[in-house]
Amino acid sequence: MVSLHPQKLESFERGMKGFKIEQSRKGEGRFLVLQKLAEGPKSRQELGKMLNRSPATIKTEALYILEKQKLVERGEIKNKARLWKITKRGLKSLQSKNILEKLRTRN
Repeated sequence: MVSLHPQKLESFERGMKGFKIEQSRKGEGRFLVLQKLAEGPKSRQELGKMLNRSPATIKTEALYILEKQKLVERGEIKNKARLWKITKRGLKSLQSKNILEKLRTRN
């Protein structure tokens, strides 16, 4: 365990004050990505802004896994950004009662 000098601790706490801790259940982020893509094609940058996540996290924790599950697919490139879109299978899965259970797995 590390302890900070009192002045540094105060500065650290002041700097961290603006951050909030968000916790979500496993699969919930993928579900939110599917919901946003059901509204229309979006880039990972757009999804990141909407869901308050980094584009890299959106890509690795959601899009690649959803693509492997054939729930989303890569679309056209617009303004140097790849658009992602939901598939028919993805739309159908959104209506499933146990969608979160299905999205918790990486297969």
